[in-house]
Amino acid sequence: MTATVSKAPTMPLRIPADGTDSHTAQPATYDVRDIAALLSCSERTARRHADQGIIPRPMKLGGLLRWNRAEIDAWLAAGCPPVRIAGRK
Repeated sequence: MTATVSKAPTMPLRIPADGTDSHTAQPATYDVRDIAALLSCSERTARRHADQGIIPRPMKLGGLLRWNRAEIDAWLAAGCPPVRIAGRK
């Protein structure tokens, strides 16, 4: 007796245009630990810099702070200019 094996339909493999594997791709956000490491400071200082407008403001997701990766990378590439003028919110 011969068993027949049915093949499940296969989905095409989607590879991002930049060639990265979706399993190893970078997340779209930085957390406070990542920001502190990028700036070589403590997590508390990174939060303080965000509050003072020295670095771009984070998004608040529940009780978590997350920074947009593209925005931070562009800010770093621009030489880390202050985001807000002192005295203004």
